[in-house]
Amino acid sequence: MLSKKELKNLAASRHPADQQTLAEYYKERAHRLTTKSEEFAKQAEILAKQPATIESKQGVSCNCPSHFRYFSKLYAQEAAEAQAEAERHETIRTGIFCQEGGAGN
Repeated sequence: MLSKKELKNLAASRHPADQQTLAEYYKERAHRLTTKSEEFAKQAEILAKQPATIESKQGVSCNCPSHFRYFSKLYAQEAAEAQAEAERHETIRTGIFCQEGGAGN
């Protein structure tokens, strides 16, 4: 897991290896979020078949399927964003590599 400072420093770097590190970081983040989204979706399915048993002060169950559906969608969206960021850093890495190779370095 990279810190915010490490992410910022790597993002500012023009070294292909640093961009590859970022791409891998975001791919792993996308994978973790996708897994979490799937777990929440499964929990929503299970709870949809059962009556609500826990009620809050507002009278709404905090164990209701809509709660889990909401977070499932949120994590799926965050996973898609992380995957897009991984692809962006792959593209940057490839561009830097091609420029360096094309310049005869």
